[in-house]
Amino acid sequence: VAVVGSGFFGACLVRLASARGARVLAISRRATSLRTARELGAERALAWEEDAMVQERVEEWTAGALCRVVLEATGLQRG
Repeated sequence: VAVVGSGFFGACLVRLASARGARVLAISRRATSLRTARELGAERALAWEEDAMVQERVEEWTAGALCRVVLEATGLQRG
C-alpha cells in the first residue's frame, strides 16, 4: 500500500494499513511526516522529489510490481 501524503490523514491511513498487515510505503515531501509514518508502521518512507524518481524507487522496492493500492492523502485538489 502506498500512502501519498503523510500529514494527519495520511498518518492515520499508514497506521490502519500497517495494523491490518499491509506493507506500507509512505510518500511525502516533508521529512517530519516521513519520520512519523515510520513510527506508525510504514515499512518504507520515500521523500518526494521528482515524479520519475518516485516511480523508480517504487519499482525497485516492489521488484517491478508497483503498488496494488494507492491512497492519496495530500489534500491537494486540482481541477
